Amino acid sequence: MELLTPIKPISELVDLLITPYLHLNPSLGIILSTKATLNEKYYANSIQELAKTYNIDVEIVECKDIPEAGLAINRFKRNQKIQGIINLSNFGDGNQNLNDTIPLRLDVNAYSSITKGKLVSSDGQIAFRCGPCGAAAGLKILQYENIDFENKRIAVIGRSVQVGRPLAEMLCQQGASISVFNENLKDIDLSRFNVVCNTVNKKDFITSSFWKEGTDHLEYMIDIGANANKNGITQGSIRLDDFNNVDCKIAPLVGCIDQLTIIILFVKVYMNAAIMSGDMM
Repeated sequence: MELLTPIKPISELVDLLITPYLHLNPSLGIILSTKATLNEKYYANSIQELAKTYNIDVEIVECKDIPEAGLAINRFKRNQKIQGIINLSNFGDGNQNLNDTIPLRLDVNAYSSITKGKLVSSDGQIAFRCGPCGAAAGLKILQYENIDFENKRIAVIGRSVQVGRPLAEMLCQQGASISVFNENLKDIDLSRFNVVCNTVNKKDFITSSFWKEGTDHLEYMIDIGANANKNGITQGSIRLDDFNNVDCKIAPLVGCIDQLTIIILFVKVYMNAAIMSGDMM
């Protein structure tokens, strides 16, 4: 087993799409529930901390319900310095309607219905522009490994509209053969797949038990499944110890996918700022 790092994609994304526009100093608005999960708080805090390095101002507004969150989004929309809005929490029924109030240009995490539709209807090799940042990170790490998508069998575990399905769509657009598995499906067999992308947020969800006939075909695993341990610390959902003796490369959540996810978010914010300023056409 070899653990992948995000150093190369982060370095290239920053050099190409952030560093030339640092002078623009854009702002990012984040909506967070007062009852936010530990994972939601983890990403909010991580975004806020890392933003200091990249000259992005972050404003986090904690809201108790959808009406409060809607008011916060409206305030963000009226602020010309805001170049991205992201709702990190699930407020329950009506949450999609809330996400749909985020203007298309400012929908940097691609959660609105319109942005999802643009992803599905695209016929190009999108990379990350129209995809949720976590899903885009999963795609990017594979692209920087220069894998031959058209000759890979890829399994996406989890079919949420936030990560699983968008990731599967982006991989399809690269020419890969994709199978999407419901996390509740019993007796999943991943033996024939070359690449496995996990999007399920459960501790030790991916174990060697999913490989009924061995791991001979396994080349890559991507972990986008965040969950908190008993100490409240966010971790991935692949039981890494199960794959110590497997000849494959794994992109872990912590230290790889989480960092790349945030950088992709920042890239989208800077792209918006550069376009609005006229620095990027």
